[in-house]
Amino acid sequence: MSSGLAGMVGLMKAIGIFAIIFAAFGAFKLLRRTSSYVYEKSKDKAHQVISKNTIDNQYYAIAEQEVISGNLDTGLWAKALVCVEGKEELRKVEYMKLRATQLQKIAAEQLEIEKREQEAIIEELKNKHRIEEQAEQAEQAEQARKEELEEWNSKIKKYQK
Repeated sequence: MSSGLAGMVGLMKAIGIFAIIFAAFGAFKLLRRTSSYVYEKSKDKAHQVISKNTIDNQYYAIAEQEVISGNLDTGLWAKALVCVEGKEELRKVEYMKLRATQLQKIAAEQLEIEKREQEAIIEELKNKHRIEEQAEQAEQAEQARKEELEEWNSKIKKYQK
């Protein structure tokens, strides 16, 4: 009797050990999946930061080319001198800062305009689709009414005979 009890206890221990191993394996898989997800998200975020920095650098490059070529925004050129309190040696650097910021704002405004235009197009397409669905439903309802009318006419003709 005690050997049966001992066998049962041994079986319970084996099941417990199996459950622990199974749980550990599941936790390991979850941890691996989670860490992979976090890594991908951080990689995406890093790419976004690098992309933004690259774009920002392009605005400064444009501003520098304007200074080199002499093709300046005259109002901004004057503002740059005021911002550096008349220090001509700092004027070019201040102009490039102001111009890069201005270019960023212009680009952001253009993106916003494009976004609004896209949203308007999407809304127009949704409305067109809704109208087409309503027209189709009206046609189906009209067809159903015609079929019902034909059925009634058929019944009336049968009745009249």
